[in-house]
Amino acid sequence: MSGGPESGGVRSAGSPGWQSRRQGWGRLLWPLALPVFAAGYLVRALCPWPALTVEGGGFLLLVVGGLTALALARSQRRLAQFRRGARGEEYVAGVLAGLPPTYRVLHGVGAGRQGVDHVVLGPPGLFAIETKNWSGVVSIVDDHVLWNGERPTRPPLAQVAGQLEWLRGILTAGGALATPLYPVLCFVRNNLAQGPETVAGVRLLGPDQLLAHITRQPPAWDEAACRRAMTLLAREIE
Repeated sequence: MSGGPESGGVRSAGSPGWQSRRQGWGRLLWPLALPVFAAGYLVRALCPWPALTVEGGGFLLLVVGGLTALALARSQRRLAQFRRGARGEEYVAGVLAGLPPTYRVLHGVGAGRQGVDHVVLGPPGLFAIETKNWSGVVSIVDDHVLWNGERPTRPPLAQVAGQLEWLRGILTAGGALATPLYPVLCFVRNNLAQGPETVAGVRLLGPDQLLAHITRQPPAWDEAACRRAMTLLAREIE
């Protein structure tokens, strides 16, 4: 975990992109368990004592090699996706470094599906920022986010709703519920077809509008509450 002042004077903690990179390597490695298991099974089945036959050995290598190639191809695609996401988080972290020193920034809060890419705490309250480094066109149709005209496998608005529920639970249990909470979906490539807009209470925008959105909200939270929330959420950084 890193912390301290950044270029804009804002204090931060956590490593942007770390969770995405870690998850990407996990997705790369776990499918290899299948060919390893298959190899062990085949060795046990085809290798009666004292030795494996030439035919059996050839078949074993063919099967294991095919399974490994398939697993690696799929895993490398997933790893590339996670790396792209990590680069997007790092870019947004650089943008957030330009906030005034009255704000605090946490990167990589929580884990798994509830993990939040960036949490900003400041006079207006708490901003939960989910970053998407999607190529192509992002559009809104009937309050649904579409990526190149199709609904993503994991709807980002539902993802943000789950993150907010988790954050409220943490802050309520610690006596530091932030009021209000500002959920944000930040599309790194500024590729929102309709431009910035609010959908289901979530602000959708690009990095170019992020700082203005955060700093123009009216003050609603005191410094002591901000410190309490900072302490609680800093414990959730991986």
